[in-house]
Amino acid sequence: MAPACRPAGNHHPINAPYGAFRTRDGYVTIGATGEKRWPHFCRLIGRPELATDPRFATNGDRHARRLELAEIIGDALQAHTSAEWEAILNDAGIPCGPIHRLDEALAHPQALHRAMVVERAHPVMGTARLLGVPVKLSDTPAAVWRTPPCWGSTPTRSCASSASPSRNSRGCARAASSGPGPGWGRG
Repeated sequence: MAPACRPAGNHHPINAPYGAFRTRDGYVTIGATGEKRWPHFCRLIGRPELATDPRFATNGDRHARRLELAEIIGDALQAHTSAEWEAILNDAGIPCGPIHRLDEALAHPQALHRAMVVERAHPVMGTARLLGVPVKLSDTPAAVWRTPPCWGSTPTRSCASSASPSRNSRGCARAASSGPGPGWGRG
């Protein structure tokens, strides 16, 4: 039986370079594996000499030195922004995609098209923006139909009845900004 792969951080457990890399303004994931992609990738990032460097001659060599290679690639990627690298590399047939911050991911056109952010009426907060259901089934579509409870509410005591409106508003705002607190999820 083959030994189990050890954790590889932000990089693939057997292929290299394949992982997350810093650009001038953020991070991208790149999959420049294989003997055809590797020399082309090296030229595109302005480091053609890497393609013939004996330290990185094969995928096995690149993987064995993946942290050293990641540092070299990260330095080269400072020449452009994430969006520029995405265009350059994808146009050349090398898989590349941005790593979005949470606010960027939730505002992304694909996330909006797939209804991954939904708005629902909340009894105290007004409108609550929530994550949608990721699995879309045509015959049995799921939906988000309830909002999260307010701070201190329980299944038998709703947001509207748990306290005075001003205290309740503060509780909901605090819960929305700080996450789960004491009693969260308990009946």
